[in-house]
Amino acid sequence: KPKTNGLPLYFNDWTNQSPMIRGYSVFDYSALWERNGKIGRTGCIRPFSVIGIRGCAYAQRSGRRCIFCAMPLSNRLRCRDPKYFWEEIDWAVKQLQVDLIWEHSDSFLGVPSWLAEIAETRPRNTPPIWCYGRADEINTRTIGLISKAGIEHVYIGVEVGSNKRLKEIKKGITLAQVLNAIRLCRRYNIKVQPSFIFGLPGETEEFLNNTINFALLCKKEGADDIVFHEFILRRGLQWFETLVKEHPELNRVVLDQGVVQNLMWRHFNPKLERENTMKKVKKAIREFPHSELTAWNI
Repeated sequence: KPKTNGLPLYFNDWTNQSPMIRGYSVFDYSALWERNGKIGRTGCIRPFSVIGIRGCAYAQRSGRRCIFCAMPLSNRLRCRDPKYFWEEIDWAVKQLQVDLIWEHSDSFLGVPSWLAEIAETRPRNTPPIWCYGRADEINTRTIGLISKAGIEHVYIGVEVGSNKRLKEIKKGITLAQVLNAIRLCRRYNIKVQPSFIFGLPGETEEFLNNTINFALLCKKEGADDIVFHEFILRRGLQWFETLVKEHPELNRVVLDQGVVQNLMWRHFNPKLERENTMKKVKKAIREFPHSELTAWNI
């Protein structure tokens, strides 16, 4: 049972465990560091991944999830004890000489009271943190804590470029909040990388253009880079169940994801061709020096 009924929630499981140094000790990080050096976008030599929060704070607060996310609402929110969070990082610095912390929670900024504890208990001389956050979690009340916690870089999931589309996908943010978050981060010398999704069911030429244009506006307002993801359809989403009714062969255990993607585009995005859309996105991201085109699969 949790120690408190409010947030943050501390459970006597992963959140209250000391650093998992046995697993870290046997893992060979050299390949990761070599790849990081080739990409050259972090400016650091030895990045290291940690997780401070499991679950989605947005889902916990609102009782809903983004429509493109396959994570169940029953996935409870768990915040790690700040003591163990920092102990793990301290161990990594001393044993592995890491110089960057890559925090992989869905949103490291989702619980202000927990973030305040993280900021207040941060040891001296810890490496900078790169993390994920929501635009509505970056505001005048939290930006000071974000900076004090040592966060140097924030990925902001924007997904689409119109408020109408944001409502459709139940993202729970507005474009104004995104721009405000970018401006606040720049004021505190925190780098920002908005991410966008193309190919969501219901995509049209107008929606795609809105997303690309808003990405360019983010750059104008101070975003350092952007990420574009192609939406990957997975089991557990309503659109997959719709396709299964017409294509029972999708009920197989092992699927060819390329087949699923082509079926999805033809069924839900009939006015757009997948390959032409990808070419258009690739052309847009040339405006950013370290931009990426990846697959959204969550």
